[in-house]
Amino acid sequence: MWSHLMRELRRRLRRDDTQREPQREADTTADAAHVVLARGEAFFLAGDHDRAESVFREVLASEPRNAVALHALGVIAQLAGDARGAVDFFTPAIEHDPRNAAYHNNCGEAYRILGDQERALRCYDTAIELAPGYPHPYANRGVVLNACARYFEAIEAYETALALDPGAANAHVGLAVTLLVLGDCARGWKEYEWRRALRSHSDTAPQLKARPWMGETIPDATVLLYAEQGYGDAMQFVRYAPLVAQRCARVLIRCHAELDALFESLSGGKISVVGSGAAVAPYDAHASLLDLPGLFETTASDIPAAVPYLAAPPDGIERWRRELGTRSARLRVGIAWAGSGRHTNDRNRSCTLEHFARLAGIEDVDFYSLQKETPGGFEWPGDAVAPLVELGSRIGDFADTAAIIENLDLVISVDTSIVHLAGALGRPVWTLLPFAPDWRWLTQRHDTPWYPTMRLFRQPRPGDWSAVFDDVAAALEVERSRSRA
Repeated sequence: MWSHLMRELRRRLRRDDTQREPQREADTTADAAHVVLARGEAFFLAGDHDRAESVFREVLASEPRNAVALHALGVIAQLAGDARGAVDFFTPAIEHDPRNAAYHNNCGEAYRILGDQERALRCYDTAIELAPGYPHPYANRGVVLNACARYFEAIEAYETALALDPGAANAHVGLAVTLLVLGDCARGWKEYEWRRALRSHSDTAPQLKARPWMGETIPDATVLLYAEQGYGDAMQFVRYAPLVAQRCARVLIRCHAELDALFESLSGGKISVVGSGAAVAPYDAHASLLDLPGLFETTASDIPAAVPYLAAPPDGIERWRRELGTRSARLRVGIAWAGSGRHTNDRNRSCTLEHFARLAGIEDVDFYSLQKETPGGFEWPGDAVAPLVELGSRIGDFADTAAIIENLDLVISVDTSIVHLAGALGRPVWTLLPFAPDWRWLTQRHDTPWYPTMRLFRQPRPGDWSAVFDDVAAALEVERSRSRA
């Protein structure tokens, strides 16, 4: 988006330069606006968005119809997380300069963030009509089509973007996740390597000096595996560590501090966990945990899915057994209704505790909140026959959560790290998915080749959590009856 702003500002400034008469004085309104726009651009490119905003507002004070300033303010609003405010600037910018494809494209991005997918698509289509050789709206169109589960149309959009700009990393990664959700692993893992060209990757991946491990057998080598993204990804792909150990002398695992104690259950033999605060021993090659499915040429039919491959500390299991009290015939169900708000798709993947309250009328079930944070508050129906016990505030790290899960009968959660933990422990877990889920859950099926003990509940329509919880309630009634038999 920054490139769109730079391109448009410079185009406008160049146009003004060619139209300016040599004898005209610089104190005319047009020249003054030209100079101020250039100053605003300089502030923006330097990352000083507050001063840039002030400058562009200064332009509008004297020239309210200045489309460049309106568009620039829209970009600044969107970067600040105010997509609604961005639309309010992009719309008049388009009214005053309706043939500018970048304006339509960026307005589409704001509508996409707001969840108005149809308007977003209309904006992208207009941008494409105005500038068929402009790759960005094709790639952005792919994102929206993917979010609408229109996967084959999304692939076509991404491939068109890449035909116009073969180096567009965001289009390659978008194509990757669309291929993977359809089960096309061979192409999907290859395309997913392009994530390394994204700025978000350079912000999260460590800078390592040794060479990348490419999956080859190196009998005398030490390979460092590192966590690149979130907790759930690390738990899902650390399953490959023993396979890496079969091809080298030693494996070191470096991950998030919250996972150190849990991943210690992998230690022993050729595998060691490097604590987050500890120095890393010398190593010969490295790989991200997210590289491993591609390096092992994993397909949907040969995922290494023997569970459990992680384990809770025995002393933790015993401590939580005492804290939760004597077991009875009542089902113990752990729940989580929201992931991290920093996740790009959290608005779609998370629900609310109010949705879970739909289950409160089921008899002979005790619910335990596994949420470390309680977005939206912590309320449960006062007349509930199934009580809810808050545990999140007492949880230390994921080894603690694992010990709790080992004392439960079932985990029910939206798509967050909790489901990966329960799946890796080999415990029964029901995962609640949005209409267009993350790539790893594939399409249509209600099981997953990644976790044999997991059951998937999918939204039949975008945002329809009510239907999901109708299905969950019916299934929980069956589970309760089975446990009492």
